[in-house]
Amino acid sequence: MRKANGVQRVAVAGDVYYWRFVEFGTAKMAARPFLRPAFEAQKQNALEVFQTVLADGVLAAEKEVSK
Repeated sequence: MRKANGVQRVAVAGDVYYWRFVEFGTAKMAARPFLRPAFEAQKQNALEVFQTVLADGVLAAEKEVSK
């Protein structure tokens, strides 16, 4: 695990197509959701980050236009 811009990132090697079987389950295996709970737990934080980055981008564009 490494941190970039204060965000933890995990490098994944190989083919991980099987995530959907774990998340949604199969006919022979119960679902063990991990993406939906993670999204639900962090959606407010993600929205705040998006709003901040968007506002910064608008201000930067405004400064460029006013030059």
